Amino acid sequence: MRLLLFLILLGLFFGVPCAGSVVGGGWASGCPALEILQKTIELHGTGAGEVNIFRFALRLLMSLRPFRKPLPDGIVDGGSFLDKIKSGLRVDRIEETPIPFRCIACKDDGTFARKVFRKGPLLPAIYSSMSIPGVVIPRPGDDAGNTYYDGGIVEKTPLKSVISDHARMGSGRRLVLICTHFGNEAAQMPQKGFLRRLLGTISALEDQLWDYQLAEARAREDVTVVLLNPKLHERGMFNFERAERMYLAAREVSSQQLGSAQIGQSLGLV
Repeated sequence: MRLLLFLILLGLFFGVPCAGSVVGGGWASGCPALEILQKTIELHGTGAGEVNIFRFALRLLMSLRPFRKPLPDGIVDGGSFLDKIKSGLRVDRIEETPIPFRCIACKDDGTFARKVFRKGPLLPAIYSSMSIPGVVIPRPGDDAGNTYYDGGIVEKTPLKSVISDHARMGSGRRLVLICTHFGNEAAQMPQKGFLRRLLGTISALEDQLWDYQLAEARAREDVTVVLLNPKLHERGMFNFERAERMYLAAREVSSQQLGSAQIGQSLGLV
């Protein structure tokens, strides 16, 4: 379980959108955590985050007169991500996962409403949950062919959806949420370039919503929130070259947090 948490932290560190859905979906389907780590490391050199410059330039050209075609929906195709994620999945549909799985996205229909995937094809749901608007080109995410945005827009770290699911079950038991979360500390500096400005703006807005959702969750008497945030500042979007080093760093810091007396007390262990 600790390795799984460290892997999610690793994905968040690299800015992989909604990394929890990638790691959690693979693990819930039966893929061992160590294999997920290895597949993350193997993404280095695959071009997973590269832009097809020729295609992008052609789309920009077609947006000018006399063509006036729409600008592209994103700059990263996501094909390498899909192939790597698919190779780690042991089942095809969410209903078939040995461990119950949910992931969150945002509807691409003008409403930006929260979408919680509880059933349907597993791979498209995971991809939908990691589709940063304007960066990752969206693809159909369900059986109906609808497209979605990254779930971080509405829940950077899932809190509200988990609490709602727990209430829906009606067990009456206290809910303990162990959350992995990176704040916006590393991005608090002048941003240069279109992509960095876009991602920095999205991250800042997500953090504003996260602060509100965290305070709301902690105010509930029936919920305990345990938050893991290694606060690693050396971040890089889609930079998988540093995957193993950052995993080890996140593991060390998170182990200290998990072992602290404060965490143990909040869980009723000390």
